[in-house]
Amino acid sequence: MSVPSVDIKILWARAAGRCSMPDCRRVLTPESDTVAAGGIIIGENCHIVAEKVDGPRGYHPVPEADRNRYPNLILLCNIHHKIVDTNVTLWSVERLLQIKSDHENWIKTIFEQSPNPAPLVYKRLVEIASEKLMLKAWDVISDHAVRHLAYIKWIDGIYEFNASVQHAILPGTQVALEDSIHELSSRACEYADHYMTVAWLPRADAGFYQEDKTWKKDWRDEYAQYANHSEAWQSKNLVLLMNLTHAINEFSDCVRASIDPFFFLERGRFSIRDSMGVTDMMNPCWILPSGYRG
Repeated sequence: MSVPSVDIKILWARAAGRCSMPDCRRVLTPESDTVAAGGIIIGENCHIVAEKVDGPRGYHPVPEADRNRYPNLILLCNIHHKIVDTNVTLWSVERLLQIKSDHENWIKTIFEQSPNPAPLVYKRLVEIASEKLMLKAWDVISDHAVRHLAYIKWIDGIYEFNASVQHAILPGTQVALEDSIHELSSRACEYADHYMTVAWLPRADAGFYQEDKTWKKDWRDEYAQYANHSEAWQSKNLVLLMNLTHAINEFSDCVRASIDPFFFLERGRFSIRDSMGVTDMMNPCWILPSGYRG
């Protein structure tokens, strides 16, 4: 027996198309350029009490006729669906019902208290910045960047974030936040534009861009010129990376001050991880920029 379409519509509408887990709440219809619809679905209509008795939490006394209806369903991303069905002791029926209720009340509160679309515009841009600039993985991103290795997904994300900022109709109610968004986008593009002047894919299956050093393979009269250019390119990379990191911190401060006090609060300041000591004579270190350079 399948889930009736009316129950699916109610489930997705009341969850606002987001994962119900409070530490996730990711959008479950992300954009995609590879499908005709322009987006993909990563959300799943998950049973709180399994459809069958031998399924996760299937022992619970919910009539079989009600197991495919909205009250017994919770909207989750594909990752959290697997998590809750793997450990049914931890993720009990009562706990999932509470999570579902809390999430739907959270969504209801947002829309009831925010008839003005301005907060939603800002929140969406903050989400895009966090996702496209891969802020959750910043330690890894910066550690590779300081070695002049830039993930393709990150470079592409920088330009995608910039496009979102350029196309957004900003409300003008949070001037400092808007300025920090534009500054972040500008500093990110400045880094990416410079990096891509000499970057290339070392092989078709590579996951990152790196400096084109093919000029080192054969001796040439311009060898010293190429070497000097490479050194200057690397030096500027570091300066622009530091500027980008400082822009991320200014942006984070504005987000916490205006719309989300918990935005990367546990992390604190963003810094550049240099695990191989590229900048400090092979001594691993962290670099925390205190301002813009150059």
